[in-house]
Amino acid sequence: VHVAAGISYDRKGPFHFYSDPVKPAAKRAYKPRRPRKSSVETPEQFAAVQDAWEAAEKGSLEADIKIKGNSMTLKYYTQNFLPKHIDHIKALEAQYKHVFYLQEDGDPSHGTRSWNNLAAHAKRAVGISIPPHPAQSPDLNPIEAIWQIIKERLRGGNWQTVEEFKEAIRREWRRITQQQIRSRISEMRWRCEEVVRLEGNRIRSSWG
Repeated sequence: VHVAAGISYDRKGPFHFYSDPVKPAAKRAYKPRRPRKSSVETPEQFAAVQDAWEAAEKGSLEADIKIKGNSMTLKYYTQNFLPKHIDHIKALEAQYKHVFYLQEDGDPSHGTRSWNNLAAHAKRAVGISIPPHPAQSPDLNPIEAIWQIIKERLRGGNWQTVEEFKEAIRREWRRITQQQIRSRISEMRWRCEEVVRLEGNRIRSSWG
């Protein structure tokens, strides 16, 4: 399963599943060529053969299932997730009378690699500040620490269906406390200094 979520020092933001796994496409059977009438077949016999071929052809086409990709597109992110992040930030700014930044990672769907794309335009249109973003680095993204907590709690679990697994993830997300989120965010200044000191090498703290 694929999950997207947002966090801030003040609250847990939106949490969503997207691009659920699908069953693999059935292997398409050998497709026989359209039948041709032989010199020894009667019109009735040939019609029966042709009907059987058409039925088999229809069945093979119905079984040819197209698998959707699991990557989030920039358009999907801009339409379905970014508005919720913007609402969250605007609510914080209204409450605290202070400018807040939206930190994302370098995933292409976030539109942080250029200034001329759907997501970037949507952010600028509502005055969302767009700081330089790190790559998809767990060292510099607080949400990665939260995912790590959830992964550790789920490790070794046994679920019979995707829905059972999703409910387990929801349960662990609900168990994440605001204090856990705040401690990960508060550590970011130290982490940035450590990344510079170690010249980009991986850093570790009490939570990884």
